[in-house]
Amino acid sequence: MLERTTHYSSVVIVGDLNLHLDVKDDLGVMKFESLLVANNYVQHVSVATHVGGHLLDVVLTQGDLPALSTNVSQPGGLSHHHSMIVCQLNISAQDHHATVVQYRRNWRSFDLDAFRADIASSQLVQSSTLDNVDELFTVAAH
Repeated sequence: MLERTTHYSSVVIVGDLNLHLDVKDDLGVMKFESLLVANNYVQHVSVATHVGGHLLDVVLTQGDLPALSTNVSQPGGLSHHHSMIVCQLNISAQDHHATVVQYRRNWRSFDLDAFRADIASSQLVQSSTLDNVDELFTVAAH
């Protein structure tokens, strides 16, 4: 997965790896860290994030996207087992596409019976004195 992200300008990967990243002599951890180095990724969490005392959670960015700050709460908060991690990054969105605003009617909510009733009760239909198109448009404009 990391190899596929190298052509993007800003990539942030967050989550629980279920890998004890604090156990540096673990073969899985060594392979993971070598993948990070090979793909220019930096892990911004460096303290235990699980109630069991291990570092399981990651905030990964490419090396040229430094974290401004990373705060880790005590484990066992909202999730009962993991810390809440708040990481502030300096990411600006690249606006390569023009914004297109479109307004559309929600036809699923269109009430045909109410529409027919509105037309039938309109002044254009109710008025018997209007005989030509010009008079109808004049009434409709007001």
